[in-house]
Amino acid sequence: MDQLEGMEKDILIEIATIGSGNASMALSKMLSKKFEVKVPMLKLIPIEKISEMMGDSEQVITVVLIKIIGDVPGTMMLLFNPENAIKLTEQLTGRTKRDGILDEADRSALKEVGNILSGSALNALADFLDFTLVQSIPDIATDMLSAVINTTIADLGETADKVLLLETVFRDEENTVEGKYYLLFDPKSTRVILDAVKKKIAK
Repeated sequence: MDQLEGMEKDILIEIATIGSGNASMALSKMLSKKFEVKVPMLKLIPIEKISEMMGDSEQVITVVLIKIIGDVPGTMMLLFNPENAIKLTEQLTGRTKRDGILDEADRSALKEVGNILSGSALNALADFLDFTLVQSIPDIATDMLSAVINTTIADLGETADKVLLLETVFRDEENTVEGKYYLLFDPKSTRVILDAVKKKIAK
């Protein structure tokens, strides 16, 4: 499993685009403003390349982590730089943050955003490929990107070689808030996903 074939990749990106579109509508409704999403990027990469894909490993980020449970276990990561995390929580809670520190209400609001994005993406995947997928209760942390990635890699397992990585970038209409979310699947889950896609293509 060295690379994604053209049609497999196209179908998975189409599924992701549907999920992203649903997520942007949910966020727009939640905040009464328009959110836009870029066409998702999908890659099959060596596990050690995850850090390069996500940015500067020394950058401090706020991340919402959600475990994907079911037919294809994986991880969802919602990433913000500290400034964007604060801006989004201000919009979500209606409060101005002068200290630049996320309190419990802010963290809960970001977890809810993670739930919305994860649920939209996973529902699209589950519906199209007839999977059963459940998301865990979100965790949230502010740390260096390298620390977050190391934890995620450990969760994927020591046998992981290449992982299926889906990146989606979203921002509000005023370009004041931007975030990224990632879906990560280990080789076993990736194979199950690709086999299901092939069956769809064959029909």
